[in-house]
Amino acid sequence: MSWLVQPAGEFGGSDVRTYLMHDVDPGQSVSDAIAITNLSETDLTLRIAATDAFSDPQSGGFSLLPTDDAPADVGAWVQLPASEVTVPARSRAEVPVLISVPSDATPGDHVGGIITSHTGAATDENGQPVLVEARIAMRVYLSVTGERQPALSVSDVHTTFTLGADQATGTMRTTFTVRNTGNTRLGADEAVSVQGPFGLRLDGTVRSSIAEILPGDDLQREVVVEDVPAALALTTRVAVTPIDVTDDDRELAPVVVKTTVAAVPWLALVGLVLVVAVIWWFVRRRRHRWRALHAELAAARATQSGPAAPGADDAGPESEPAVAVEPGRAEPQDSP
Repeated sequence: MSWLVQPAGEFGGSDVRTYLMHDVDPGQSVSDAIAITNLSETDLTLRIAATDAFSDPQSGGFSLLPTDDAPADVGAWVQLPASEVTVPARSRAEVPVLISVPSDATPGDHVGGIITSHTGAATDENGQPVLVEARIAMRVYLSVTGERQPALSVSDVHTTFTLGADQATGTMRTTFTVRNTGNTRLGADEAVSVQGPFGLRLDGTVRSSIAEILPGDDLQREVVVEDVPAALALTTRVAVTPIDVTDDDRELAPVVVKTTVAAVPWLALVGLVLVVAVIWWFVRRRRHRWRALHAELAAARATQSGPAAPGADDAGPESEPAVAVEPGRAEPQDSP
């Protein structure tokens, strides 16, 4: 079974539109239609239902809620005439679509889809019978009037560094979450760069883009940079610039987040420690020998000078002893 789904043109003609897109006011109703073309040689009965859209958190792709999940946004606003439609072989059928916007609808972009599905019998790889559901959807984009507030946030930034076999470079892996915190559909340009100590640029910038994130949804991102020098401390700079997909001329400021991770070249560090230890030992040994030599020289000088002889008179040449004279008595003089 194969079929096509597209917007229906007026009077059963073709339509240049890719999706159902409308600017609406709260409380407004809009009528539209989709065309289903059966490309098979037999009649085709399809289930048809409206549901809400979301951005896949891993791939960022456009996704619709599972069939069993009840919609709460656009899917609840779309009314279809029936839950099934039968299209004759090699024929086309049109299905009217009525969109009733609630009076309390919030401003901004609301996205959903109209799913056509067919369940058929098949066999799995083990030859067991299984039921396979094939789905083709028509996207529905509604823009509710009011203030548009485009905004992105970047959170949960985590960086790891794995040292390579050469012990000089390694692999830096950065993960982060980009969330559409505004009320408009947004794309984004990403730029992730690596800096070393003192802001030194170490590698080229890794650039990527996000096609679309729906309001309120988030996307898990991962960037891997190879051959990053192990510069002790590495800083990852994540810059995400939002793009309003409905207004290409509107420039929005980037959101910048930084995180730092240790990047230690352990082998080189151990070698450096050993070199420092050898230098320290050599300097300490020479200092010890210098002190010992200085002590030996001081002792030698003291030995050469020696102590003074006992009883030595330091006052000068030897002098005669003085004679005591009694008062009133003349000292006998030698006659000439």
